[in-house]
Amino acid sequence: MPKREIVKYIKSELKKGFHISDIKSSLYKAGHHVDHVEGAVDEVYNHHAHMHTAIVLVIVFILVLSVSLGFVVYGRSQPVQLDFTGAPAPSAVINEVAAQPIVSSSEQPVSPAERMRAFDEVFAMVKSSDDVTLCQGLKDAISRNECEDNYYLFKNYQTNDRSFCQNIRDPEILSDCIGEA
Repeated sequence: MPKREIVKYIKSELKKGFHISDIKSSLYKAGHHVDHVEGAVDEVYNHHAHMHTAIVLVIVFILVLSVSLGFVVYGRSQPVQLDFTGAPAPSAVINEVAAQPIVSSSEQPVSPAERMRAFDEVFAMVKSSDDVTLCQGLKDAISRNECEDNYYLFKNYQTNDRSFCQNIRDPEILSDCIGEA
């Protein structure tokens, strides 16, 4: 049996579920030379290794492409729920702030999604640094006030100290602060 036929035989026996050592034994018993059998086995397994490598590369490429496309399509445009350590998420407040039209310092209208993204980023920094003055980085007064009010509400929930409530300007947030402490 020439080497090509040995390769075909090995592949067919592997597909049937036989172990490679049993296939090699049967080939040796049939009188095939060790070099021919081992060469055919190497060819079968190198072909499989190349196939597996190609499949893995294709899968990795598809995953990277999918993740990249996901960032392009969805980006950070999805609203981020803020963690108030047990307090109700202020999604209604954020949505209300995002819906109000504003004009930036360059007099260009800012989209609600851009306003919400800026609010979320600044508020996360305010919470992590425990520095309410960072709210001043927001472009419009409404967002700055909401940021400050939500910071004081957050501090109230975090510490159960109602003295933070006295700094809140928004009546609804103030009501939540005083009633929920």
